[in-house]
Amino acid sequence: KDVVKMGDMVVKNQLFGEAIKEPGYTFVAAKFDGILGMGFPSIAVTGATPVFNNMIEQGLVEEPVFAFWFNRKTGEAEGGELTIGGLDPEHYTGNITWAPVTLSAYWEFKVDAMLFGDQALCQGGCNAIADTGTSLMTGPTEEVNKIYKVAGTTPVSGVAIIDCSKIESLPTFVITISGRKFPLTPQEYVLKVTELGQTECLLGITGMDIPAPAGPLWILGDVFQGPYYTVYDMGNARVGFADAA
Repeated sequence: KDVVKMGDMVVKNQLFGEAIKEPGYTFVAAKFDGILGMGFPSIAVTGATPVFNNMIEQGLVEEPVFAFWFNRKTGEAEGGELTIGGLDPEHYTGNITWAPVTLSAYWEFKVDAMLFGDQALCQGGCNAIADTGTSLMTGPTEEVNKIYKVAGTTPVSGVAIIDCSKIESLPTFVITISGRKFPLTPQEYVLKVTELGQTECLLGITGMDIPAPAGPLWILGDVFQGPYYTVYDMGNARVGFADAA
Protein backbone atom coordinates (compact mmCIF):
# COMPACT_ATOMS: atom_id res chain seq x y z
CA LYS A 1 0.00 0.00 0.00
CA ASP A 2 1.10 3.54 -0.64
CA VAL A 3 -0.06 7.14 -0.98
CA VAL A 4 -1.29 8.35 -4.38
CA LYS A 5 -1.21 12.05 -5.21
CA MET A 6 -3.25 13.40 -8.13
CA GLY A 7 -3.35 17.17 -8.37
CA ASP A 8 -4.09 18.40 -4.85
CA MET A 9 -5.68 15.11 -3.79
CA VAL A 10 -3.82 12.67 -1.58
CA VAL A 11 -5.26 9.15 -1.52
CA LYS A 12 -4.13 7.13 1.50
CA ASN A 13 -3.67 3.37 1.82
CA GLN A 14 -3.98 2.62 -1.89
CA LEU A 15 -3.30 -1.01 -2.72
CA PHE A 16 -1.07 -1.51 -5.78
CA GLY A 17 -0.69 -4.55 -7.99
CA GLU A 18 2.82 -5.15 -9.32
CA ALA A 19 3.22 -6.59 -12.81
CA ILE A 20 6.16 -9.00 -12.86
CA LYS A 21 5.64 -10.19 -16.44
CA GLU A 22 4.43 -8.15 -19.42
CA PRO A 23 3.58 -10.19 -22.52
CA GLY A 24 3.41 -8.77 -26.05
CA TYR A 25 5.11 -5.90 -27.83
CA THR A 26 2.74 -3.25 -26.45
CA PHE A 27 4.73 -2.97 -23.25
CA VAL A 28 8.04 -2.79 -25.11
CA ALA A 29 7.04 0.30 -27.07
CA ALA A 30 4.66 1.81 -24.52
CA LYS A 31 5.43 5.16 -22.94
CA PHE A 32 3.47 4.63 -19.75
CA ASP A 33 4.56 3.42 -16.33
CA GLY A 34 1.42 1.62 -15.27
CA ILE A 35 -2.33 1.22 -15.64
CA LEU A 36 -4.87 3.14 -13.59
CA GLY A 37 -8.12 1.19 -13.62
CA MET A 38 -11.30 3.28 -13.34
CA GLY A 39 -13.88 0.57 -13.78
CA PHE A 40 -16.16 -0.69 -11.03
CA PRO A 41 -14.69 -2.48 -7.97
CA SER A 42 -16.23 -5.80 -9.06
CA ILE A 43 -13.47 -6.32 -11.67
CA ALA A 44 -10.56 -5.14 -9.52
CA VAL A 45 -7.79 -7.71 -9.23
CA THR A 46 -7.64 -9.35 -5.77
CA GLY A 47 -10.66 -7.26 -4.75
CA ALA A 48 -8.56 -4.13 -4.24
CA THR A 49 -10.47 -0.86 -3.92
CA PRO A 50 -9.80 1.23 -7.05
CA VAL A 51 -8.23 4.68 -6.70
CA PHE A 52 -11.41 6.57 -7.63
CA ASN A 53 -13.50 4.65 -5.12
CA ASN A 54 -10.95 5.46 -2.42
CA MET A 55 -11.21 9.11 -3.41
CA ILE A 56 -14.97 8.92 -2.87
CA GLU A 57 -14.68 7.07 0.44
CA GLN A 58 -12.03 9.48 1.74
CA GLY A 59 -14.13 12.53 0.81
CA LEU A 60 -11.63 13.90 -1.71
CA VAL A 61 -14.07 14.58 -4.58
CA GLU A 62 -17.10 16.86 -4.70
CA GLU A 63 -19.04 14.42 -6.89
CA PRO A 64 -18.54 10.70 -7.67
CA VAL A 65 -17.95 11.61 -11.31
CA PHE A 66 -15.01 11.78 -13.71
CA ALA A 67 -14.84 12.82 -17.36
CA PHE A 68 -12.50 12.64 -20.34
CA TRP A 69 -11.77 15.10 -23.12
CA PHE A 70 -9.44 14.11 -25.97
CA ASN A 71 -7.92 16.76 -28.18
CA ARG A 72 -7.92 15.41 -31.74
CA LYS A 73 -6.10 18.46 -33.15
CA THR A 74 -2.59 17.25 -33.85
CA GLY A 75 0.36 19.43 -32.99
CA GLU A 76 -1.25 21.13 -29.98
CA ALA A 77 0.44 21.05 -26.59
CA GLU A 78 -2.60 19.84 -24.64
CA GLY A 79 -3.53 16.32 -25.67
CA GLY A 80 -6.54 15.92 -23.42
CA GLU A 81 -7.93 16.21 -19.92
CA LEU A 82 -9.18 13.93 -17.17
CA THR A 83 -11.46 15.77 -14.74
CA ILE A 84 -11.96 14.04 -11.38
CA GLY A 85 -14.88 14.94 -9.14
CA GLY A 86 -16.91 16.84 -11.73
CA LEU A 87 -17.07 18.12 -15.31
CA ASP A 88 -15.24 20.78 -17.29
CA PRO A 89 -17.82 22.91 -19.18
CA GLU A 90 -14.99 24.34 -21.30
CA HIS A 91 -14.69 21.03 -23.12
CA TYR A 92 -18.25 20.23 -24.14
CA THR A 93 -21.26 21.95 -25.66
CA GLY A 94 -25.01 21.30 -25.50
CA ASN A 95 -26.74 18.70 -23.39
CA ILE A 96 -25.31 15.48 -22.03
CA THR A 97 -27.09 12.32 -23.20
CA TRP A 98 -27.16 9.73 -20.42
CA ALA A 99 -27.24 5.95 -20.69
CA PRO A 100 -27.74 3.84 -17.54
CA VAL A 101 -25.01 1.33 -16.73
CA THR A 102 -26.43 -2.15 -17.35
CA LEU A 103 -23.57 -4.05 -15.74
CA SER A 104 -21.35 -2.53 -13.05
CA ALA A 105 -18.09 -4.08 -14.16
CA TYR A 106 -16.74 -2.15 -17.09
CA TRP A 107 -18.87 0.89 -18.00
CA GLU A 108 -21.44 -1.11 -19.96
CA PHE A 109 -24.64 0.31 -21.44
CA LYS A 110 -27.19 -0.29 -24.18
CA VAL A 111 -26.83 0.99 -27.74
CA ASP A 112 -30.09 1.38 -29.66
CA ALA A 113 -28.73 0.96 -33.19
CA MET A 114 -25.79 1.52 -35.53
CA LEU A 115 -25.73 2.48 -39.20
CA PHE A 116 -22.63 2.52 -41.40
CA GLY A 117 -23.89 4.23 -44.53
CA ASP A 118 -26.86 2.04 -45.50
CA GLN A 119 -25.55 -0.99 -43.63
CA ALA A 120 -27.55 -1.65 -40.46
CA LEU A 121 -25.62 -3.02 -37.48
CA CYS A 122 -26.51 -3.77 -33.86
CA GLN A 123 -30.05 -4.61 -34.97
CA GLY A 124 -32.49 -4.76 -32.09
CA GLY A 125 -29.93 -3.10 -29.84
CA CYS A 126 -26.60 -4.30 -28.48
CA ASN A 127 -24.30 -3.93 -25.50
CA ALA A 128 -21.29 -1.62 -25.47
CA ILE A 129 -18.71 -0.32 -23.04
CA ALA A 130 -17.04 3.09 -22.96
CA ASP A 131 -13.32 2.51 -22.53
CA THR A 132 -10.50 5.03 -22.76
CA GLY A 133 -7.99 2.19 -22.63
CA THR A 134 -9.03 1.10 -26.14
CA SER A 135 -7.56 3.34 -28.82
CA LEU A 136 -9.89 2.18 -31.59
CA MET A 137 -13.48 0.99 -31.66
CA THR A 138 -14.08 -2.73 -31.62
CA GLY A 139 -17.11 -4.87 -32.37
CA PRO A 140 -18.08 -8.48 -33.09
CA THR A 141 -16.10 -9.72 -36.09
CA GLU A 142 -19.22 -10.62 -38.08
CA GLU A 143 -20.55 -7.07 -37.70
CA VAL A 144 -17.24 -5.35 -38.36
CA ASN A 145 -16.76 -7.42 -41.53
CA LYS A 146 -19.89 -5.71 -42.88
CA ILE A 147 -18.19 -2.35 -42.26
CA TYR A 148 -15.08 -3.55 -44.09
CA LYS A 149 -17.18 -4.60 -47.06
CA VAL A 150 -18.88 -1.20 -47.33
CA ALA A 151 -15.54 0.57 -46.87
CA GLY A 152 -13.93 -1.60 -49.53
CA THR A 153 -11.10 -2.86 -47.37
CA THR A 154 -9.74 -6.16 -46.08
CA PRO A 155 -7.91 -6.32 -42.75
CA VAL A 156 -4.39 -7.73 -42.52
CA SER A 157 -3.46 -8.97 -39.03
CA GLY A 158 -6.46 -7.10 -37.67
CA VAL A 159 -5.54 -3.77 -39.31
CA ALA A 160 -7.68 -2.41 -42.17
CA ILE A 161 -5.83 0.04 -44.41
CA ILE A 162 -7.84 2.57 -46.39
CA ASP A 163 -6.73 4.42 -49.51
CA CYS A 164 -6.25 7.96 -48.13
CA SER A 165 -7.66 9.47 -51.34
CA LYS A 166 -10.97 7.68 -50.75
CA ILE A 167 -11.71 8.98 -47.24
CA GLU A 168 -14.12 11.63 -48.55
CA SER A 169 -16.25 8.96 -50.24
CA LEU A 170 -16.71 6.84 -47.09
CA PRO A 171 -20.07 6.96 -45.30
CA THR A 172 -20.91 8.45 -41.92
CA PHE A 173 -21.06 5.95 -39.04
CA VAL A 174 -24.08 6.74 -36.86
CA ILE A 175 -24.42 5.26 -33.37
CA THR A 176 -27.73 5.79 -31.54
CA ILE A 177 -27.63 5.90 -27.73
CA SER A 178 -30.65 6.71 -25.54
CA GLY A 179 -32.51 7.93 -28.63
CA ARG A 180 -29.81 10.38 -29.76
CA LYS A 181 -27.77 9.89 -32.92
CA PHE A 182 -24.00 10.26 -32.56
CA PRO A 183 -22.46 10.54 -36.04
CA LEU A 184 -18.81 9.82 -36.78
CA THR A 185 -17.45 11.25 -40.02
CA PRO A 186 -14.78 9.36 -42.03
CA GLN A 187 -12.27 11.97 -40.89
CA GLU A 188 -13.08 10.95 -37.30
CA TYR A 189 -13.01 7.15 -37.66
CA VAL A 190 -10.05 6.92 -40.07
CA LEU A 191 -6.63 7.46 -38.51
CA LYS A 192 -3.72 8.93 -40.44
CA VAL A 193 -0.41 7.49 -39.29
CA THR A 194 2.90 8.85 -40.59
CA GLU A 195 6.14 6.94 -40.18
CA LEU A 196 9.45 7.59 -41.95
CA GLY A 197 7.74 10.13 -44.18
CA GLN A 198 5.06 7.68 -45.33
CA THR A 199 1.40 8.26 -44.42
CA GLU A 200 -1.08 5.42 -44.16
CA CYS A 201 -4.79 5.62 -43.37
CA LEU A 202 -6.17 3.04 -40.96
CA LEU A 203 -9.81 2.27 -40.28
CA GLY A 204 -10.26 2.91 -36.56
CA ILE A 205 -12.72 0.03 -36.21
CA THR A 206 -11.59 -3.54 -35.70
CA GLY A 207 -13.19 -6.90 -34.98
CA MET A 208 -12.93 -8.54 -31.57
CA ASP A 209 -15.11 -11.36 -30.34
CA ILE A 210 -15.77 -11.32 -26.60
CA PRO A 211 -17.33 -14.65 -25.62
CA ALA A 212 -20.52 -15.00 -23.60
CA PRO A 213 -21.54 -14.28 -20.92
CA ALA A 214 -19.48 -11.05 -21.02
CA GLY A 215 -19.97 -10.63 -24.77
CA PRO A 216 -20.75 -9.98 -27.48
CA LEU A 217 -19.75 -6.36 -26.91
CA TRP A 218 -18.88 -3.23 -28.81
CA ILE A 219 -16.11 -1.12 -27.27
CA LEU A 220 -16.43 2.62 -27.88
CA GLY A 221 -12.81 3.61 -27.42
CA ASP A 222 -10.89 6.78 -28.16
CA VAL A 223 -12.10 6.97 -31.78
CA PHE A 224 -15.60 7.61 -30.40
CA GLN A 225 -14.60 9.57 -27.32
CA GLY A 226 -12.54 12.05 -29.35
CA PRO A 227 -15.59 13.75 -30.90
CA TYR A 228 -17.72 13.14 -27.80
CA TYR A 229 -16.90 14.31 -24.28
CA THR A 230 -17.52 11.31 -22.03
CA VAL A 231 -18.75 11.44 -18.44
CA TYR A 232 -18.53 8.51 -16.04
CA ASP A 233 -21.05 9.01 -13.24
CA MET A 234 -20.41 6.32 -10.63
CA GLY A 235 -22.84 7.83 -8.14
CA ASN A 236 -25.81 7.42 -10.48
CA ALA A 237 -24.39 4.42 -12.41
CA ARG A 238 -24.61 6.08 -15.82
CA VAL A 239 -22.44 7.16 -18.75
CA GLY A 240 -22.93 10.49 -20.51
CA PHE A 241 -21.91 11.80 -23.92
CA ALA A 242 -21.86 15.38 -25.25
CA ASP A 243 -20.31 17.15 -28.21
CA ALA A 244 -16.66 17.84 -27.42
CA ALA A 245 -15.42 21.42 -27.60
